[in-house]
Amino acid sequence: MFRSMTLGLLGACVVLLARLPLGRPVLVTPRPLVVSAAPPADESSPPSIQIVDVGPGAGDVVGLIRLAPDEQVVAIDDRAVPSTLVAGAVIAAHPRRPGAFLDLTVASAVASRRVLVLLH
Repeated sequence: MFRSMTLGLLGACVVLLARLPLGRPVLVTPRPLVVSAAPPADESSPPSIQIVDVGPGAGDVVGLIRLAPDEQVVAIDDRAVPSTLVAGAVIAAHPRRPGAFLDLTVASAVASRRVLVLLH
């Protein structure tokens, strides 16, 4: 009984190995990695994106957002705001709960940038 079971299992293994598709080995040559350096940033220009992380104990969110004298918030969460006063009111009224954030578009006469405000 043991001998016939062993021969049956051995025969099944031989059949499975015979039906196994044989792959051809392929030589893969890695492509050279090309790294291009970014141009040096101008120290006078602000970064194109800024992240402001507001903790639960921080009081005024509007005071934490740094703007240059000629900049103003033109959109909040990709919705245009008509004035700086309206933008400040919308930012101050935004609910502060874990996972909440504000996506601000700040523009000047020369350029625009994004400010992401993370609220905890």
